[in-house]
Amino acid sequence: MNTHLPIKFRLDIQGLRAIAVLLVILTHAGIPWVSGGFVGVDIFFVLSGFLISGLLLQEYEKNGRLSLSAFYLRRLRRLFPALLAVSIVTVLVVGWLFPQADGRLILASLPFAISWTSNLFFIFKEQNYFNELGEKDVFLHTWSLGVEEQFYLLWPMLLLLALLIAQKILSLKKILLIFIVLSFIISVIWSYVYPVSAFYMMPSRIWQFGLGCLVYVYSERQTQSNISKYQSNIFLVLGLMIIFASAFFLNKQMTYPGYWSLLPSIGAAFIIFSGSTKKDSALILAHPILVWIGDRSYSLYLWHWPVIIVIGMLGVKEYGNYAYFGLAFLSTLLLSIVSYRFVELPFWKNNLASIPSKTFLLGSSAVFLLILAIGFHVQRIPVNVSKPQIDLAESIRSDLPVIYQMPCDAWYHHAKVEPCIFGKTDAPQTVVLLADSIGAQWFSAWSKIFAPPKWRFVVLTKSACAMVDEDYFYPRIGKVYDVCKQWREAVLTQITSFDPTVIIVGNAATYDFSPNQWVEGSKRVLDPLSKIAERVIVVAGTPVLGFDGPNCIARQLQSSHTIKSDDCVSDLSIEKFNHVAELLNQAANGLNNVQVLNPANFVCPENQCRALSQMGIPVFRDSQHLTDSFVISIEKQLSSQLPWIANY
Repeated sequence: MNTHLPIKFRLDIQGLRAIAVLLVILTHAGIPWVSGGFVGVDIFFVLSGFLISGLLLQEYEKNGRLSLSAFYLRRLRRLFPALLAVSIVTVLVVGWLFPQADGRLILASLPFAISWTSNLFFIFKEQNYFNELGEKDVFLHTWSLGVEEQFYLLWPMLLLLALLIAQKILSLKKILLIFIVLSFIISVIWSYVYPVSAFYMMPSRIWQFGLGCLVYVYSERQTQSNISKYQSNIFLVLGLMIIFASAFFLNKQMTYPGYWSLLPSIGAAFIIFSGSTKKDSALILAHPILVWIGDRSYSLYLWHWPVIIVIGMLGVKEYGNYAYFGLAFLSTLLLSIVSYRFVELPFWKNNLASIPSKTFLLGSSAVFLLILAIGFHVQRIPVNVSKPQIDLAESIRSDLPVIYQMPCDAWYHHAKVEPCIFGKTDAPQTVVLLADSIGAQWFSAWSKIFAPPKWRFVVLTKSACAMVDEDYFYPRIGKVYDVCKQWREAVLTQITSFDPTVIIVGNAATYDFSPNQWVEGSKRVLDPLSKIAERVIVVAGTPVLGFDGPNCIARQLQSSHTIKSDDCVSDLSIEKFNHVAELLNQAANGLNNVQVLNPANFVCPENQCRALSQMGIPVFRDSQHLTDSFVISIEKQLSSQLPWIANY
C-alpha cells in the first residue's frame, strides 16, 4: 500500500484561498476588469478535493476504514456555526431595513442555504422575468457551499470504492484519471444541453474535486520523486498566469462551467502541486497578508454577497462603482474579522471545539430546525399591507401594462408567435408592436395614440429578445438565446398577415452589441419591415435607474414619512443610451419611412433619472422598467413626436 504523508498547514494554500475569495468578491461587486472572478469558486473546489481526499486517504491508511460519522461531524463543526451566524444577522438586518415584501423576496432561499441545498433551490425555483429582487437573493452565493457539502456526502464512498478497485485492477492514479476525464466530458456536454443545471449541480463539478484528489496522490507521497526548485517555480508561475488570465478574460457571456472551467482548475492544480514539492517555490503565496486573508476566506465568502446586495439596494452607490466597492469590501472585512474571531475559531480550534459530539449535534439540530421553520413560515405569511410604504412598494412593482395578464410573452420557453390583439378585426388601420420588455413597456401610451375604432393593435413581444439580427449569449439561461432568434425570424415571416399600417419596434439599449452589430443587425430587421408598413417607429431603449426604485421610495417613506423627486436619484450617465439611439438612426438611414424616437429626455429630464417624477408619479417599477402609470403620463409627449398621425 502507498504511504501518504499527513497534510500539514500550508501557507501557500492559504494564499491561494485568499486569491480565490478576492477574485469572487471583485467580480460580484461588479469590478469590470475582473469579469471572470467567478473562477475563484473553481479554485475552492479543487482545493477541497485536495484537502478532503488527503484526510480521507490518511485515515484509511491508518485504520483500514473510513469513519463517515466522524468525518461529517468535523465538517459540521467547521462550517455550520459561521453559516448560521451570517444567516441570522442577515435576516435581522434585512427585516429591519427593507419592507416585508422585499425582504421576503431576497430571503427566499434561507431554509435551503442553511441546509446546504440552495444550489437545488436556484435550479428549480419558479422563474419570473420581472422578479428582479428574486435575482438578488442574499444567499445566492451559498450554492457553491451546497455543491461542496453534497460532494462531502458522496466522495468518501466513491474514494473507498476506488481504493478497493485499486487493490485488484488499476492503480488509484489511473482510476482517478479515468474518473476525471469521463466526468469532465459529461460536465461539458451537460453545460451546453442544460447550462443552468450544470452550473449549480454537484455532478458537473465533481471532476474538479477529483482533480484535487489526483494532485494529492501525485504530490503528497513519501515516494514522491525529486522535483527541482526550477520545475516547481514553473508550475507556480503557470498556475498563477492561468488563474489570472481566466479571471480577466472569461466572462458571464460564456457557457460555464463547460470546457472553460478547465483553465482555473488546472491553474489551481499546478499551484497546489508546486507547493507540495517542499522546495519553497510558493513563498509568494505565503505572504503574511495573503495568509491572513486566506485564514478568513470562509467568513469573507459568507459575508461578501449579503453585504454587496444590501448596500446596493440601499442605493449608497451603484453596482460597479469603486466607492461602492470600497464600502462593501470594508464592511465585509470587518464582519469577517468578527465572525472569524468569535464564531469560526472557537468552534474549530478553541474552547468550543471541545463540546461533546452529542451536545453539539443536538444543539445544532435544534437551531437548524428552528431557523428552517422560521424560513418556511415567513414565506407563507401574507404581506402586511396596512403600512402605506409597503402597499406603495407592492403597487409600484405591479404597475404593469395589461399585456402581461395575457399570453403575449413566453420569454425563453418557446419560439411560437402568440400575438395579443386589441380592437376590432375590421378596423381600417393596424399597428403592430414588436418589442422586448423595454419596448413593450410603452404599450399603454401607444394604445391611446393608436386608439379604436380607427386602429387595431397587435402586440408581439418576447422578454430579453433584441430586435437586432445578431446572436447573443443570455446569462439567465446560460447559453445563446436561440429561442429569440427563432421567434424573431418567425415574426418577420408572419407579420405581413396582419397587414400593418404602422409597426413600432423597441428594445433595451443594454444588450452587449458592438456599434457595428447595433447598426447592421438593426438594419436587417428594419429593412424588411419598412417594405411591409407605411410607417415604422423605432423606440430607443430607455436609461436605467441602476437601483431598485420601489424599494428606495418605500425606505424613504419608512424613515421620514415623506418623499420628494430628488430623494431617489441615479448617478448613472445616460450617454450610453443616447449613443445607442444614434446607432439606430444610422441603421434607419436611407429608409425614408422609418423614424427613430429617443425618449431619454422624457424619462430622465436633464440627464438625471429619478425613482419619482416631478409630478409625484413613480417612474421605475424595478431598476430599469417603467411603471405603466408613468408611461401613460407622458403619452402626449410621445404623440407630439408623430405629427403625421393626424393624416390617419
